[in-house]
Amino acid sequence: MQESGRREMLRALTLAGVWLGTAPLQAFAASCAALGRRQVRWIVPYSPGGGHDTYSRLISPFFARQIGAEVIVENIPGAGSIVGALRIKNAPPDGGTIGIVNAAALLVAGLIGEQTAINLMTDFTVLGRAAHNQQVWATGGRSTLRTTDDVFERAKAGPVVFAVDEVTTPAFVGAVLVASLLGLDIAFVSGFAGSRESTMAAVRGDVDLVSVNFDSIRDRIESGDLRPLLQISAAPIAEHPSLAGVPLLGGETGLAARTATRSGGNASAAVTDAAAVEGILAPGRLIVAPRGLPAAVFACLEEGLHAAAADPEFVKVASKAERAVEFARAAATVEELRGVEQHASRFLPIIRQAVEKARR
Repeated sequence: MQESGRREMLRALTLAGVWLGTAPLQAFAASCAALGRRQVRWIVPYSPGGGHDTYSRLISPFFARQIGAEVIVENIPGAGSIVGALRIKNAPPDGGTIGIVNAAALLVAGLIGEQTAINLMTDFTVLGRAAHNQQVWATGGRSTLRTTDDVFERAKAGPVVFAVDEVTTPAFVGAVLVASLLGLDIAFVSGFAGSRESTMAAVRGDVDLVSVNFDSIRDRIESGDLRPLLQISAAPIAEHPSLAGVPLLGGETGLAARTATRSGGNASAAVTDAAAVEGILAPGRLIVAPRGLPAAVFACLEEGLHAAAADPEFVKVASKAERAVEFARAAATVEELRGVEQHASRFLPIIRQAVEKARR
């Protein structure tokens, strides 16, 4: 490793609060030498232009610099991200293939017993979490739905219609579970290639709402094409003018608790359920590799990602692109996933029933 690159990596890790010292730094260099390749494929299981794709293209040059290999981003969409995820899973565990996956989508698919389901904990080597999923319900900029009260009123005339790419995706789960908490009857138009395409259905007015990651639609909100109506969280998900006055789902004064109180239900239970729903959706974008990586290769990739995410230049670039940087290391990410599985198991009957209904 050249001295300039060594200094750069050391600076990034120090700013991240991780002082490696000489011996660990030499061990990291040795582990990347064990990688023994000039190219690494970074698979994005979605079409170009979405949040997973944007994040991947932002961080890949910094990651490449850390591990000393060219990183090639490749989009492999299909089946709600399953096609690309399977490509990562089935690749040789030699460090030549990694990728970014949607944790909530894969966890839910596994829990409901999908035939193509992938188990995040046993089918992959988890390298870290790139960012949380900060989901909102949004409607088209020209929609007559201005508030959540309008959504409740709309529901009196029939199911509120959502656009989703595939069932079991976070967009689907976010709509199903929140609607269940609020007592809303909903329906779906599915089969879109990704979140960019499904949100266009809301922009055109073909559907009432989409449930989607805020970062993925920030540009369309700022252009006036979309309008957020509900934050699926107990605290504001971002400091953004479009979210001023937009109600929160969770918390003691959130929409779930208020709806339960109005209907004579248990507000405290509603707060607990809303927190569990937020927990299911939260893991967001994970960076993974095939199962069975050699220890040295894992060390190179995991340390390299950590250093890349901490690089001030990357943080600046991500901020300019309005993308959240919430990188967590492998061990912390795995622990977070265990908690999500516990949350999700509580809602399995609701999710399964919604999947069956959507597929009829």
